[in-house]
Amino acid sequence: MNSQTGNKLNKKLLAVIAIIIIVAAAAVGAWQYSLLQQPSSSPSPSPTATPGASPTPGVILPPMALTVIGANGTQVSLNETRMAALTSYTDKGGFKSSGGLIADVGTYTGIPVLTLLNLVGGITSQQTLTVTASDGYSMVYTYDQVNGNGFTTYDPITGSEATPTKPMTLCINYFENGTALASDVGPLRIGVLGPEGLLTEGHFWAKFVNTLAVTNNVRDWSVTVNATNCSPLSMDRQSWTADYNHYTLNWTDSNGNTWSGTALWRWISWYNYNGGVSNATLDQGYSVQIISGDGSFVTLNDSQIKQNDNIIVAGMLNGAVLSDPYWPLTLVGSGVSNQETVKNIVAIQIVLSSPTSSSSASPSPTAQPTSTPTPTPAPTPTPIPNLTPTPTTSIAPTASPSPTPSPTPVPYSMVINGTTAATMSQSTFETQVTGSSVTYTDSTTTWTGTPLHRMVMWAENNGVIDSSLLTNGYVVKVIGSDGYTITLNDSRVNMNTNIMIANKANGTALTSNYWPLTLTGSDLTKKESVKGIAQIQIMPLSHNITLTIVGSNGTSVTLYSNDLAAQASYTANGGTKSKGGTITTYTNVTGVSFQTLLNLVGGMTSSNSIRVTGSDGYQTTFTYQQVTGNASAINTYNPTTGAPVTASQPMTMIVAYFANGTTLSTSNGPLMTAIVGPQGLLTDGSSWAKLLVKIEVI
Repeated sequence: MNSQTGNKLNKKLLAVIAIIIIVAAAAVGAWQYSLLQQPSSSPSPSPTATPGASPTPGVILPPMALTVIGANGTQVSLNETRMAALTSYTDKGGFKSSGGLIADVGTYTGIPVLTLLNLVGGITSQQTLTVTASDGYSMVYTYDQVNGNGFTTYDPITGSEATPTKPMTLCINYFENGTALASDVGPLRIGVLGPEGLLTEGHFWAKFVNTLAVTNNVRDWSVTVNATNCSPLSMDRQSWTADYNHYTLNWTDSNGNTWSGTALWRWISWYNYNGGVSNATLDQGYSVQIISGDGSFVTLNDSQIKQNDNIIVAGMLNGAVLSDPYWPLTLVGSGVSNQETVKNIVAIQIVLSSPTSSSSASPSPTAQPTSTPTPTPAPTPTPIPNLTPTPTTSIAPTASPSPTPSPTPVPYSMVINGTTAATMSQSTFETQVTGSSVTYTDSTTTWTGTPLHRMVMWAENNGVIDSSLLTNGYVVKVIGSDGYTITLNDSRVNMNTNIMIANKANGTALTSNYWPLTLTGSDLTKKESVKGIAQIQIMPLSHNITLTIVGSNGTSVTLYSNDLAAQASYTANGGTKSKGGTITTYTNVTGVSFQTLLNLVGGMTSSNSIRVTGSDGYQTTFTYQQVTGNASAINTYNPTTGAPVTASQPMTMIVAYFANGTTLSTSNGPLMTAIVGPQGLLTDGSSWAKLLVKIEVI
């Protein structure tokens, strides 16, 4: 073989090798691409990229804009480039409408909500998430739902309820089945995804999402709707919100207050649409009882209700969620007389003129009034003061329950919350019962469980809260699955075996609304019983707290630590600048707004001012504008330089009991006044009155 022939063979051999390498590389690339397209079987890890990082190569998103707002007012604006820089999550999902329609089942890609919220400080169990769309639709998600829990789930084929066995993830999605969302739902849509592809309710799949905001906890509720000889259904807060977003009605009363809600007739339609009662039965005539939490009710006939948009079940007043005593819903409207107004609605009972022969369950106990009807008085702009503070309003048992004696096989758990949160499993709780079992017998039921104080001991022993924080006192909040909450201070809880958490009644596991656990005992009133316990919170609050509030008409209320803990809290950053220029900053100042507390004694008007008194005798006054957070009436300063600045967001005047994540020092507390806001601005030191014991409207 000559050299020319050898060279030709070598060139051919090299060419063949090069072709083989190219083909192999292409095959490997195709294999890797196919792996990238497969749905993830578990949530992606927290992103290492930040909104300013370079986008992931190859990911091209359509134009989009998303604003994420933290609890402290921190905001992050994300466009398509910044969204692409975040670690994505891909899995299956879809929804089932209230009418039973299965829709939009597919594989979605987006960013986990938790990933987005971590950009602005995250979310705690004391907070909720408000999601807003560009068309004005909004929905509030609970802390559990943000973490992928607390959804009713359905089989994607049959539509029947199915319990997830693998974690689910709440996501802001931008792809469906590998392509950008259609213009009639996107570019961003929230949804619940998981490896099993289970469906969730349609109102959780808000389209056109443009804002996520971490907000203060929203009290959950449900109202029972029932008809004679039919099965009861429950309308919860989120279902009502979805209906409200589509069919909002507003009515302004004679005092200038604007009530917002939906027509009463839509509740009847909703019950009919969801299989509660047939059209044929309704056509034969009916009346409706609207029942208050105090047992009183009014009755309206079908001729008054049908297609009448002037009879409104309202959940909003002047743009805000109703507060006690009107929460969660109040019956109002131009078609409702003063005598027919009903506040604190807990049940709607449809009384049929020709009852069906159905053998369905009879109406639930809350749907049957237990007292002689007394019409609820018409609401006024300022709620009627409660002379004795009461626990957060919800459906409280009106009689001793008699749970069905058939154990439920579903495992349960309960959240124990302190400075950190932990989950107590069923087996752990049962171990507590074994270690310290107590019983209590009421008129119909023998309850078995363990003392409530054992939960505090467990929390101390398992890192939920440091025992040193509880030496000056604490408050225990017990929260039911329906949102009903009671608060007890340590003087009632500590080593008390007559306040217990029961897991059995008459020897069997709890069922129905009492499952899995119920707070009961001989040292509790009926209103203090909590069924279906979902969470216990332990708050380090001094048992020396005593705050007297006096209204302009002389009405007086004295609040203790558990009473303050029962009120809606507000947390923000702030601080003071003294006359000499000394700056003191605080983070996470927590307390109760002045307006919330003043509403207990009739509120205040623009002609009133407030006088506060400390235990050391110091007194100072605040104007109406300061109490209501009017920025023009409050001197504000930059928290770093101390230079005067104008607040661009509302300020809130509170009675503070926490600062910098702990109880106030003995030189300032246990209570002091504070003016704080989302920008963390400083205010004059004189506005932070320490050792607070009394507030007067003058």
